[in-house]
Amino acid sequence: MDLLANLSYTCFEDFYIRVEKIKNGWMELCVGNGDKRLNYSASYIGDPLNYLLAAAVSIVENQKSSRIYNGVAYEGEYLFIVHDLEPSLVTWLFKPGNDELTLIIWEDMPTYFEEMIESGFDDIPEEIKMQDIGKDIFLAIEDSPVPFIKALLGAIDSLTCLKRNDVEFSDSEWGHSYSLENVELFKHWLIDKDRA
Repeated sequence: MDLLANLSYTCFEDFYIRVEKIKNGWMELCVGNGDKRLNYSASYIGDPLNYLLAAAVSIVENQKSSRIYNGVAYEGEYLFIVHDLEPSLVTWLFKPGNDELTLIIWEDMPTYFEEMIESGFDDIPEEIKMQDIGKDIFLAIEDSPVPFIKALLGAIDSLTCLKRNDVEFSDSEWGHSYSLENVELFKHWLIDKDRA
């Protein structure tokens, strides 16, 4: 029994990801879809925007493997990232498919998450099946990956609007860096999608 099959999915509806502030290494993010909005501060021990960019590269290039790379964990047809809020974890689960993306965001990592993902959310022990997988879900989306990629590019743009008032960083160290090569990859990918 696929535990994710019984979730209620929606589509991307004015989906956005914004970096609202970076202070003392913490990145304040806002994620929204339709009338739903989630604000959280991701810890400096991770790199939340780059984790999302790395996941997006895997999605557009259709990469799959069983490894962890640049903050993205791969398991079968799924990949996931976590944003550490110390002590909780916002968990982003992706299942890319043929021009479709399933995205589930939990406001905290579900109990037995690793066991569930290793089994592909199927063929798992009864005590795990009893857990309400829908608990703490912020979003469950099945749609084209295009709005997700556009939202990521919007998140990169939101960095340029931030005030650099954190005195502990010089201009060259301020904020988090990201790959301009990946940004160009997404722009070209979107152009190709528009042509298709």
